[in-house]
Amino acid sequence: MNRAPEIPDSGIERAALAYSLLPVRFADAVNEHLSITERQRLREGLARVREASDSARADAIRALTAAVRKGVVFPRPAAHDPRDCPFHPVGTQPRHQVVEVLERVARRDPLEVVVTLCHLGDDVRQDIWERFRPDTRGLLLPRLDEVHLLSAARTREYARSINDRVQRSARRANGGA
Repeated sequence: MNRAPEIPDSGIERAALAYSLLPVRFADAVNEHLSITERQRLREGLARVREASDSARADAIRALTAAVRKGVVFPRPAAHDPRDCPFHPVGTQPRHQVVEVLERVARRDPLEVVVTLCHLGDDVRQDIWERFRPDTRGLLLPRLDEVHLLSAARTREYARSINDRVQRSARRANGGA
């Protein structure tokens, strides 16, 4: 009889299961990159999965490996029509300027950048994502699940803000005021 994997629904518990199978030196390396809050969540998750079976731990590692191979999945905004997307001008600007602006904004409001990325076309988004510094990506990844919580008005506000910033950056780069 083929049984279903025992991977928990909670992302924290899945991460704890996968973490529990890492060799010590790899676990230490992962731990060095976690914030204090993330370390606390991991400890709590490890406490909850203490009695998990070896097969559940192996399933969690396989799921983690598959997710890493798949890459980052950006949620598609609800009722998104690319033909009248307010973020469209971002994709027409020079990428290095867009990346520079988005990295600055990510320090202040990572959700604004995540919403912007989710509205861009796949090729544009991937190109920008690959140009981000690792620390910028680290600020953005935890906010991906919040995209669907935003109102249409807030999304338009973000679009105006990002478009204005990118256009100002382009004007400065071209010697304009």
